[in-house]
Amino acid sequence: LVKQLQGKKPMFGVGLGCQIIALANGCSVEKMNFGHRGSNYPVRNIKTNKVENTSQNHGYIIQNVSDCVEVSYVNVLDGSIEGIEVKGLPCFASQFIPQNCLGVSHELFQKFIRCIDEAKGGK
Repeated sequence: LVKQLQGKKPMFGVGLGCQIIALANGCSVEKMNFGHRGSNYPVRNIKTNKVENTSQNHGYIIQNVSDCVEVSYVNVLDGSIEGIEVKGLPCFASQFIPQNCLGVSHELFQKFIRCIDEAKGGK
């Protein structure tokens, strides 16, 4: 379903949604020995190099990123993928819980709102 809707509707996946978007775009997802659970996990934005603390509660990680996906966030502690963007489409996702992260939350939700506005023909 994600594969069918990509490009037709903006998508923003969180947690399991991130893993589903990754799988729909040719990435693999693997179970972690010990999951990320807590409210103080630093992630780095690849584009800005800015590091922010996030809340996390997941036990799977994205592996083997495909050519149609770009990594947007990585975990500072273990280097695991914490966010992805589908190249050329209004479709992105985060493993962490953005609504519990002040700076990252605003950035990601504003991006999603922009994608919705653009899909509706707005600015």
